[in-house]
Amino acid sequence: MRRTDIPQFGPLQGVKVVHSSISIAGPFCAQLMADMGADVIWIENPKAPDIARGGGFHQGWSVELNRRNMRSMALDIPSEKGREVFLKMLAATDIFIEASKGGQYDRWGLSDEELWRANPALVIVHISGFGQAGEDSYVSRASYDPIAQAFGGLMYVNSLPGMAPFPSSQDVGDVYSGYLGAVGALAALYRVRETGRGESVDIAQYEAVLRSQGQNMMAELNTGNPISHTPFPNAELVAGYGAYECSDGKHCVVMTLGPAVFKSVMEVLGLPYGTDEIPAGSARLYHNTPGGKMIDEAMAKFCAERPASEVERIFSGAKVPASLVYSYTDMKDNPHFQARETFTTYPSARYETDVIAPNVQPVLKNEPGLVWRSGVDSGFDNEDILRDFGFDESQIEALRADGVIGYREDSCPQLTHR
Repeated sequence: MRRTDIPQFGPLQGVKVVHSSISIAGPFCAQLMADMGADVIWIENPKAPDIARGGGFHQGWSVELNRRNMRSMALDIPSEKGREVFLKMLAATDIFIEASKGGQYDRWGLSDEELWRANPALVIVHISGFGQAGEDSYVSRASYDPIAQAFGGLMYVNSLPGMAPFPSSQDVGDVYSGYLGAVGALAALYRVRETGRGESVDIAQYEAVLRSQGQNMMAELNTGNPISHTPFPNAELVAGYGAYECSDGKHCVVMTLGPAVFKSVMEVLGLPYGTDEIPAGSARLYHNTPGGKMIDEAMAKFCAERPASEVERIFSGAKVPASLVYSYTDMKDNPHFQARETFTTYPSARYETDVIAPNVQPVLKNEPGLVWRSGVDSGFDNEDILRDFGFDESQIEALRADGVIGYREDSCPQLTHR
């Protein structure tokens, strides 16, 4: 009897993905495909569990989110017998994703060429801190998200006068790398299905971070002029543009930018429009101008006299870009989050209550994704997976006895959503 039947759904149903990666970047890349219907197998080393589990074989919150909709296998890939199992699996796989130091699989004797001998049409995605090629001393370096942010410029952008540079706290390097990995994998798969020739995708985490930066990066690269270090770009220059404290202690972000928006802001604030200080047709005024000073004073007073939700409502109603700064708890209670089902719930394999997590993104109308399973224990699906790839009971038992595959536990709620 199978432990779990995989539902058929989404635009990627029928696509077979194997990933062997820890932390966030690689699993996130695979999880995006799992949410879209791909059959994703997560290979975990039975001797060294994923650090995202929180120091043991039981999941942390990252596992609940970034390992959902996957089948789990505990397999010692570098071992002789593990290698045989691994290559047999890849022979019937469309996409393989790994995240490790650059060149790790080459050092194991599992180069792209070796994997293509098992499956000439395989799409291989490598995610590493510094890439698979380049300066040798960099390629083999260890990396986590803050290292990529440091090398890729994001900590430079985040450095402020009088403070040490600091990274974004939300693992943006991992997430950007995962998105690029998914795009690269699916673009390669589209082409491979026409040519039959496999492809290798090389994602360097620092390059993903670098690519996320925009006009400030381009300006410094092409003019040599250092960027202005500010926690809120443009807010130090443009009047009526920034995060304003309101009467309830919360903040509302308002952006006075563009001719139509500028005029609407003047109307809301009751400021004279079409004067020498505030000329008609203005897209913005700067702090150091007479009109800019008037706007700054009026905006600060307007917000300080009202709760943040009212400031947001008034400016949004006037077609001015504005938003309260939402906490995660605020989001759960917001009617727009609720109407769009931005969050979903599903049973957890580890916690007594349902997990609240972001729903499937992006949202497709005709072939939507769904969440059908939480993150599971290491090796939960060992037997099912091995049977799928042609192993019989005696072979499976031998692999278990030799320590090539890990143990499993008997806990995994299954959920068919929608």
